[in-house]
Amino acid sequence: MCRHATEPFTVALLTPIMQRAHQLSSAAEETFVDSTAFCDAKNHVITFVLVTSPYGAVPAGVVITAGQSLQNYTAGFRELSNLIPDSSFGGRGHPYVFITDDSAVEHAALEAVWPAAMQRLCHFHVMQAVSAQTTCACALTKRLTLACCMLLRLQNMVIRKS
Repeated sequence: MCRHATEPFTVALLTPIMQRAHQLSSAAEETFVDSTAFCDAKNHVITFVLVTSPYGAVPAGVVITAGQSLQNYTAGFRELSNLIPDSSFGGRGHPYVFITDDSAVEHAALEAVWPAAMQRLCHFHVMQAVSAQTTCACALTKRLTLACCMLLRLQNMVIRKS
């Protein structure tokens, strides 16, 4: 099945295999949402919705939008929700939790369409953010250490000449 909205441009895809994925009891637990931007010359965004299964993550929907705005994401998720029955996500109608990256507009759109679902950050993105902060802190520490060493050398030079 496919739904298409013209304003904003949105395509939601739900294949028979994706429909079956929604019937899994594990689909009620965690749902992963991940977007890939700038996929073509018009910078369309492809968002994959994956649910857990005994065999790993399986696709439960695909949304294609014209961009990464709140309006685009909300329209895309709404089109997808119109395709799936109320008994989706393992009979619950929504997952217990969405696992996403740290996109504020993606979070807001998911909350607008499935308000009862919790949202959590993906471990990879949490570790990526921690790593970036740690790298920044290490770089700052190195710069401060270098600056202190330079000041001490300058101070020693001034004291020796006096």
